[in-house]
Amino acid sequence: MKIKYKMGASRDVDNFSDHHSPTSIKSTAKKRSHFVGWRFGIISGSVSVFVVLVLNLSFTLWTLSRGGIENQRGILHDGDCNEVRKLNIVAHLIINIFSTVILASSNYCMQCLSAPTRAEIDKEHVQGKWLDVGIPSLRNLRRISRKRALLWILLGVSSLPFHLFYNSVIFASISTNDYAVVFANREFIDATSLEGLNGPYSDDPDIATLGHLLGLQQAARNGSLERMDNSRCIQAYAHDYVSDRSDLLLVGSDENSTSTPTLFLIRPVSYNDINERGGDCVHDMYSWICPKPGCLDPCQAHLPQVLTDASHWKPNLHIGVFDFEANFCLSQQTPEGCKLQFSL
Repeated sequence: MKIKYKMGASRDVDNFSDHHSPTSIKSTAKKRSHFVGWRFGIISGSVSVFVVLVLNLSFTLWTLSRGGIENQRGILHDGDCNEVRKLNIVAHLIINIFSTVILASSNYCMQCLSAPTRAEIDKEHVQGKWLDVGIPSLRNLRRISRKRALLWILLGVSSLPFHLFYNSVIFASISTNDYAVVFANREFIDATSLEGLNGPYSDDPDIATLGHLLGLQQAARNGSLERMDNSRCIQAYAHDYVSDRSDLLLVGSDENSTSTPTLFLIRPVSYNDINERGGDCVHDMYSWICPKPGCLDPCQAHLPQVLTDASHWKPNLHIGVFDFEANFCLSQQTPEGCKLQFSL
């Protein structure tokens, strides 16, 4: 029994020495060292960036599978503007979280790359020089290895542009409406026929058509157009991009008005007009609102004065014949159309 006891004790000691030998302890410490200190930070940052990469690739593949991409742009949602605004906020919140993760990981790696090793510190100390320790340092880049310095520069150059461009991947857009401004008198609304109308009107085949006028006239009769006073009318249409309204029937009279239905003018207003006009002139979509806008004197500069005297509003007909004064307007409302889009 005594011998067995000693042999058992000896075996236990041997087992202990096998599991706790210097070689075993160094091996365990080496394995654990990869998950502590700066190595843990590098691994965590790499994993985080990889997760963001996978999510980005998944999103890209999902958008490509949906189709409908033109000029490297696609539509994520098309509908109510309030809903699109909310989705846009959520999308950019997620984008900024992702970009912050990438930026933080990149910054941590840059600090690790610029941190000197023990050998590099000793080398500088021998020469009577010093290195920065524990802080981001540009000075250290001249003392560390060329490979680490190049990696540091690559991360630094790519981080800021990536953060800026990342936010422009998803964006919201609003649809604008082309519309026609019809200048007419009260009798025009109640006219049973458009034959024999007084006054010239536009020759534009897309706007000044009989069907278009009849449709607008019928809408004015059945009350489907919103009636607004001059001030509200000016404020509603004094924008280069009108998204919630369409055709406008401007009801008024001139100094020679009679009881005869009169159609003074049909004026088409299109966003493309701004792009087609050249020269040094300052153009705006609503120049018809102001009496006499000039080339370098846009309507926007005169809006406060026009609104102050809105009860005697005389819009610009560009025909030089009628001294037209607006009494009120009838506006065709349209639902706003907004899109949440992405760019590849």
